[in-house]
Amino acid sequence: NKSDNIILVSLGMTGDNKVYNVASITSFSTYIDRTAPIVTFKDIKDNGEHKIPLSNITITDPNTNPSGVNTVTYYVCDRVLVDECNMIDHDGSQLDIGNISDGRKMLKVVVEDNAGNEASYTQDLDVDRTAPTISLVEMDYKDSFAESKVTLTLRIQDVYSAIASSIEYCVTAREDDCTSPLPAAIGNDGYVTIEYDLK
Repeated sequence: NKSDNIILVSLGMTGDNKVYNVASITSFSTYIDRTAPIVTFKDIKDNGEHKIPLSNITITDPNTNPSGVNTVTYYVCDRVLVDECNMIDHDGSQLDIGNISDGRKMLKVVVEDNAGNEASYTQDLDVDRTAPTISLVEMDYKDSFAESKVTLTLRIQDVYSAIASSIEYCVTAREDDCTSPLPAAIGNDGYVTIEYDLK
């Protein structure tokens, strides 16, 4: 990339003595740009509403003047079948990934400047709209004069996302009544034990 002055010289030849006469000289400057824009990513993930803030994607052109960024296109591609890509829309502030199926994907950004230089950049992206599953592993019920207690062992699993470190549960007569949830810690293996005194 550099600026150059180009000089055009028009020559004329007269007579048999082959003397060349300069007829005119014209010069102008031009900028040679062979560098595509650069894309950098920061914290690329679903924001909880199936959106990715565009503020987490920075696009710069080393040759903004006179070239500058011309077009930017966003895709979500399969991480294994990298040619399987879907173009995604945005509203100027967020990318909408609401129509992308769950799975291990990658975000692909294709940029082109006004000089025709094009480049593509990718970043891993896990799309997860499926809630974790909870399965009952074991239930132990003790009812005696000394104690009346239920012990539940549950397993929490999530295919694409990290499991939270804790859950909340309720002991209630109605399914929709959980005004005072109780916390329970989840182990590294995804198992959680809940003990509740029925007295």
